[in-house]
Amino acid sequence: MNRAHRWAWVGALALYVALAVVLTWPVARQFSTHVAGFSGRDSLQYTWSLWWSRQAWLQGLDPASAAYIYHPWQARNVLLGVAPTLDALALPLYALLTPTQVYNVLFLASLVLSGMSMYWLALDRTHSRQGALLAGAIFAFAAPRMGHALLGHLTHIAAWWLPLALLFGLRMLERPGPLAAILCGLFSGLGILVAPVVAAYTMAPGLAFVLGFEALRRRRHLRREHLGMLALAILVTALLTAPTYGPFVIEALREGQDLSAEGTALYSVDPALLVLPSPYHPVWGRLLQRLPLLRTEFPEANDLERIAYLGVLPLVLAIYGAFVDRRQRWPWLVTLLLALVLATGPTLVLAGRSTGIPMPYALLQRLPLFAWGRTPERFLQLASLAVAMLVGLAVVSLRLKPWATGGLLVVCVLGGLTLWPFPDGTAAPPEQLGTLARYEGVVLDLPISKRQIGNLALYYQTQHGRPIVGGYIHRDPSGQRAYVKALDEALLSQADGAARRMTGAERLGLLQGLDVRHLLVHRDHVKEADVAHAVDILTAALRVAPEDWHAVLVFEVPEATPVQEPLASFDDGAIELLSVAAHQTPGQLEIALQWRAQAMPERAWSVFVHLIDANGGRVGQSDSEPAGGNWPTTLWAPGTTIVDEHTLRFDGDLAGAILQVGLYDTMTGERLPAKPATLTVQQDAAVLPLMQ
Repeated sequence: MNRAHRWAWVGALALYVALAVVLTWPVARQFSTHVAGFSGRDSLQYTWSLWWSRQAWLQGLDPASAAYIYHPWQARNVLLGVAPTLDALALPLYALLTPTQVYNVLFLASLVLSGMSMYWLALDRTHSRQGALLAGAIFAFAAPRMGHALLGHLTHIAAWWLPLALLFGLRMLERPGPLAAILCGLFSGLGILVAPVVAAYTMAPGLAFVLGFEALRRRRHLRREHLGMLALAILVTALLTAPTYGPFVIEALREGQDLSAEGTALYSVDPALLVLPSPYHPVWGRLLQRLPLLRTEFPEANDLERIAYLGVLPLVLAIYGAFVDRRQRWPWLVTLLLALVLATGPTLVLAGRSTGIPMPYALLQRLPLFAWGRTPERFLQLASLAVAMLVGLAVVSLRLKPWATGGLLVVCVLGGLTLWPFPDGTAAPPEQLGTLARYEGVVLDLPISKRQIGNLALYYQTQHGRPIVGGYIHRDPSGQRAYVKALDEALLSQADGAARRMTGAERLGLLQGLDVRHLLVHRDHVKEADVAHAVDILTAALRVAPEDWHAVLVFEVPEATPVQEPLASFDDGAIELLSVAAHQTPGQLEIALQWRAQAMPERAWSVFVHLIDANGGRVGQSDSEPAGGNWPTTLWAPGTTIVDEHTLRFDGDLAGAILQVGLYDTMTGERLPAKPATLTVQQDAAVLPLMQ
């Protein structure tokens, strides 16, 4: 490489760095203080997953164990351990940078490296620096990719692996040799290890389409040597990916894990959107928002995953490039057409109206990796790569002056703006959270069932390092979403179907039973009235005012009294009665029970508390699901405890009276079998003398 070539590479790098900084401004200015993208979105999940993989590797854990989230359940998330490429790249960065800075480094670097890798591929195919510069800019800063950048989809914008794999794959077809085959396999494997969706929607089809049709074009020149090099490339890819993808697929299929997600039709591409810029474009966005189609497709200002605009000028240039260079056009033209067809999803929708015409994706989505995804629009990654290459071919034919190519680059990039300036992003966690690291126990963020709060809980964990309740990353384990919703309702309002709200003692008992030591009530993404309501309820239950840490209000939960031996057990020890406390007032008896689950109860059992007088007559009773129906036994995780209060009204003298406590099936009246421990058991009920 001579000096002129080196300066050309430096110039390309400087251009893409400048574009990345300008088009994502103010990300660079807030590099240390805010995570790039919309506040509270998926960027926080990726910030956490980069951090968590490092923690797991340093502790000798499998990242899929998800040991720091989903408390109190021991749930695995198989998607956490399958794709370590970005996690491995982040690992050395933690020696100098915070989790916020690590994410922003990978975010900006992904845009720059996507441009550089496409520049290299286009330069290798066209031998035109001007065409390569334009191709790199179109690919790296395509509107669909920038929409994903705003939403924090780091794996989607880390797109530099495919151009590199194609570069050496095409060289392998031209001049078969082990170096090109090994590098093709290496970059293919690293791209597949970015994420399963990248493997399914980008790497596998991209390699198959481009290399397959290039091989078909060269079929008369193929020899056994080509097959040998192809086998070597596949072997290198398999050696890289099999250690994680093999166990991932086996576990997912063997355990019957449902990794699917709803919304395939929602995230399919309407062909009309390919030529309609973002409705949030800083210049003509307001005009575009008047179109009925865009009002239908983009109901929320930050729902940009459905941006499909490939650019009118890039598409015109791509069509021209396909006509003028018939020798090289076929792999890229076919890839573009196939990617666009697959991006339309299972059924063709045109201009906002379903045509009912089935599309090829309807068959493709039956395959495992596609069945677990829901985003046909991600095939636009391939489409933008093919458009970029065809534009590069067009520039070669046009023989433009440098200033003309520069003008095209500016028009293509600015015309494809998705949103500018970028939003401020999510502010770094409060520094005070670091003080929680010295405590034992668990942190609960409220309201944890709200998706943005679940993301913030993950992000804040990178500061305090404590286990958390809930947390959403890629997919929810079975039952997790219902669990955190029930927890929010129980603590902050009232569960559906519950007879009453939880008492303060029950709320405190639930928190202590879950081993929660700190509550974080979030202010961001929550209505001010809801925050005030939560603070009032929790202050009354905990009898302590929260500390104000700006973004969150922090409650410290008192430590629970050590649990003693059970008084009685039920269902072969699955449920234990730990304590019974009684407080008498005129005509009324307040009973507080404490239960512990040793195994997951199979059904929603109801609790009965019967007051029996000295003559054996029932003079008072309370029957309800635990905590007034707010915390049914189907939510009791093994090892957790719960306080369950009952009020019994009675007439007469309680001298010689006893309490009978047990569990039963509301539908059948059948009592859960009981076994004695400290207390005696009669008729499957623990019997407790009522002391006067």
